[in-house]
Amino acid sequence: MEIKSSTKYFAELIGTFALVFFGCGAAVVSGVSASGPAGIGLLGIAFAFGLAVLVMCYAIGASPDAILILPLPLPC
Repeated sequence: MEIKSSTKYFAELIGTFALVFFGCGAAVVSGVSASGPAGIGLLGIAFAFGLAVLVMCYAIGASPDAILILPLPLPC
């Protein structure tokens, strides 16, 4: 059974959106205040990116050609 190209592109769009939204959102939240470091910190940012990749692999992994846009392409 052949999966339509539009389905592949939509899965790619959703995966990349989630990765950017959660990962970069975590980086924005972990700002530095006048009294020193505040927010979730570097470890929280790493967890946010890792969790976003894990969730998207489970969510769009059913598509056989699903690949998240990362510096190193990660087949789910």
